[in-house]
Amino acid sequence: MKNRHLILVLLLCANFVFGQSPGTLDVSFGSIGKVVTSIGNGYSWTGGMQIQDDEKIIIAGHSLVNGFPVFTLVRYNTDGNLDNTFGTNGIVLTHTGIFCSSNSLVIQADGKIVASGFSKINDTTYNFELARYNIDGTSDNSFGNGGIALTYVENSSNTYGVAIQSSGKIVVSGYSSDGINTGISIVRYHTDGTPDSTFGTNGIVITKFSQSPDVEAWAMELDGNDNIVTTGMIYDVDSNENKMVVVRFNPDGNLDSSFGTNGLVETSVSNSDDFGNAMAIQPDNKIVIAGTSSLNAVVARYNTDGSLDSTFATGGVLITDFGTNENEAYGITVQNDGKIIVVGVSGPNAQNTNGNFGISRYNPDGTQDITFGTNGKAITDISNGYNDVAFIVKEQSNGKIVVSGISHNGFFYNISVARYYGVIAEISENVSSNVIMIYPNPANENLIIDIDEKATLELINIQGQILDNIILSKKTNDLYISKLRSGIYTLRIKTDRGITVRKFIKL
Repeated sequence: MKNRHLILVLLLCANFVFGQSPGTLDVSFGSIGKVVTSIGNGYSWTGGMQIQDDEKIIIAGHSLVNGFPVFTLVRYNTDGNLDNTFGTNGIVLTHTGIFCSSNSLVIQADGKIVASGFSKINDTTYNFELARYNIDGTSDNSFGNGGIALTYVENSSNTYGVAIQSSGKIVVSGYSSDGINTGISIVRYHTDGTPDSTFGTNGIVITKFSQSPDVEAWAMELDGNDNIVTTGMIYDVDSNENKMVVVRFNPDGNLDSSFGTNGLVETSVSNSDDFGNAMAIQPDNKIVIAGTSSLNAVVARYNTDGSLDSTFATGGVLITDFGTNENEAYGITVQNDGKIIVVGVSGPNAQNTNGNFGISRYNPDGTQDITFGTNGKAITDISNGYNDVAFIVKEQSNGKIVVSGISHNGFFYNISVARYYGVIAEISENVSSNVIMIYPNPANENLIIDIDEKATLELINIQGQILDNIILSKKTNDLYISKLRSGIYTLRIKTDRGITVRKFIKL
């Protein structure tokens, strides 16, 4: 008797090829383009993300283990599965101090992984923490003390950026406070994890500004000249509001007097609090900032002297959204073709419970790229009704776009990742014709699948929902699809040889 299933569909003749549009989920990744990872016995949080040369994805953050947040690294294979060659089942946990958290991540040229954050040492002291790991996730004992470097900056301090200068020295940035004033703090380390005494005072530069008692760096990148560029917020005493700030330092940690006013640029977007949350540096060293202003996503681009770039959007500033009335932008990247991708939350912010991943793409001049998603924007509900916030976006070498953040499950947050097509991608047969044969296509009543090995099939509609799945254990399978609505469907075929993604048309 032939294998029958009420709604199972599929298809593809060998020469039938479809294209995936930019901004649609890559269903070959994780579960229909999405992965959620729960770690420990409570919430988990995304702090930083990088793509390795082999396209594996590494996320740094923290997770709650036995009641305390700890440094957390997670590595995924290119298909979204956890990489079992890394740490324990793809996860590495590092506990220092009372508790600790990682907010940024960088990969060295030799493949070693460097994560930065903070460690709470006692009730009043938070130290900068820098940890380095070997490619397999084990601690690099040649770095710092057993793989960890702790640095006292001021009693209250945190890091949000880490980068490697052309010399190989490691730069970590954030902010610190003496209890009265808060300023930008930068520490530079030798490759062995010891502070670089040629940088500032014993490797530490603390910069506070006379015009404000509170200036903080929430993101940092190096430009093509090894200058240290940060963004975040500055408290404006006169207006009693926070404003977006960009500060540039020379490679030696001194303020760059050729940038803005003594190294600092303050931008007021609206009569509200404005924040710079993320940064990307273009190949021409122009600076692109993603931020938030009065529940709007904001993108600003600056020339190399700190002036707003008048060739971008309106006077250098773009006030935008992801398709809803309430939006916040937390991540940004510049693609190889110069297009700019911004991610964040679409809907109420992370203090509420029903936002979604928001992603938007812009042309190099700041106009919306309408070839992406729906009129340049895409919204993804990761958690099926709970809150999802995207923090980081990176482009893979094949043009696919990886977005990471957090997703709530009704009880606590977990690390989440989604992958999208960035360019029109053809989907064609990637297994030999004598392994899988599917016909006819298009089809109305049924499809025939000839397969030489056991396979799992997932039927996915155009909204990305899995409608059905079935195990095929016979060579010839007759699958009835008459109950399906007319349209285009995706079939994901999993065998021991790998994953094959197919499109088919139901007449």
